[in-house]
Amino acid sequence: MRANIATTVSIAAAVTSFAVARLASRLSAAPSGRHFRFGVLAMCAGGVYALGEAIVAGSISPGTTIWAVRVQLFTLCIHSVAWMTFFAAWSARSFTRPERFVAWSCAVMAPLAFVPRFTIGDTVTEHTVAWLGVTYRDAESGVGGPLLVFITTVGIALSAHSAYRLGRQNAHARHMALGFVLFVLIAILDTLTGLHVVELPYFAPLAVGVVPLFVGSSISSEFAENAEKVAQQANELATTRAALVERERLAAVGQLSAVVAHEVRNPVAIIFNATATLSRRATRSEDKELVDIVRHEAERLKRLVDQLLDSVRPFELQILNGSVDAVVTDAVAVATKGASVAPVEVIIEETQEVPFEADTVLLVQAIANLVTNAILAPGRQSPVRVRGTSTGEGMVRVEVLDDGHGVAEENTSRLFTPFFTTRATGTGLGLALVKRIAEAHGGSVAYENRTPGTAFVLSIPQRRSPTSRPAR
Repeated sequence: MRANIATTVSIAAAVTSFAVARLASRLSAAPSGRHFRFGVLAMCAGGVYALGEAIVAGSISPGTTIWAVRVQLFTLCIHSVAWMTFFAAWSARSFTRPERFVAWSCAVMAPLAFVPRFTIGDTVTEHTVAWLGVTYRDAESGVGGPLLVFITTVGIALSAHSAYRLGRQNAHARHMALGFVLFVLIAILDTLTGLHVVELPYFAPLAVGVVPLFVGSSISSEFAENAEKVAQQANELATTRAALVERERLAAVGQLSAVVAHEVRNPVAIIFNATATLSRRATRSEDKELVDIVRHEAERLKRLVDQLLDSVRPFELQILNGSVDAVVTDAVAVATKGASVAPVEVIIEETQEVPFEADTVLLVQAIANLVTNAILAPGRQSPVRVRGTSTGEGMVRVEVLDDGHGVAEENTSRLFTPFFTTRATGTGLGLALVKRIAEAHGGSVAYENRTPGTAFVLSIPQRRSPTSRPAR
């Protein structure tokens, strides 16, 4: 009954080898997994070797034992060379000189395994592992048998070295290195067992099954990593595609806006001239009030036209020397005048006299847009606060804070998208223009939730090249 333990282990090792080989064969179809073809060959050879060991450990005739051992020796040669080729292909390199020597030696020794009395003789002996109760049938060793085992063991040792070297660059190969080191130790131990130096069972079938397990672990981790990369790339592709579609949509809307704004601009100018004339000629207060209403609405239309044109046309940066406090002061003055609120509704605090280089006109426009946006924030109770500082890392930072209700979380990602607005009278162009101006200066603008309220933070480099360039 105990004699079946070795047979069972050998069959289990063979099944494991063939199962992992099947898994590796599927990966070998991919361009990046072609090296697995040699791993498939090696594991299939190992599976045949394990089946041979199952035969040798069973109760069979001497003739069958001899043929089973010859097949085992033949598959050992294939097994050794296939693993060396696997690691060479994985590393995208040629055989080293020792590997080339082992490969040619195995090519010569493999067919000699079937030559009578060269690798093994015609006599079969039995040896029993008394403490385990397992009996093995060994064919008498010939002249070439020990040499063949030695050469194939060297091949496995070279594969272990290749796995170790590859493992320093590729984490997936580290598992394999341990498996091959174990294989070499088992090969040495089985050689001592065959020479009756130690009384132990043969562990080679176990090694043949263990190595594919390490390979399978490596394949699984590589597959999981590749699957994660594919999922990440798919998400990036979907995001890029959505961004491209949105960009094309905005480009079309921008072109349409430019045409509409250009066509509306001249009629608005005519309306201004007409209202000015009517205002001078009006004698009754009711007439003047109506003219003022028309002029006020015309001014609103003019601002909308200007915003549309600013959102689509390129502008040239005119780099000048400026200071944070001066730019912030000018921007607040523009915003309070445009929003028709008292200056006390905006407080300038902690603003430093920090020199910087920028297009101060555009920067005033950007900060004024942020201040106007804060003034109109829903739920605002306290004055808007503005402060400008230097970060100490070569960046100028302007913060505009309000205590309003803020922006819903689902809308924060679209804040700086052209034509997106949550206000009934908004155009969705102010923040988009701020972003364009910030990025044209090599900076950025961000929205932050604060307690209480919210903040918009504009950051630009303190120093830049004095040459101007077109900003899109």
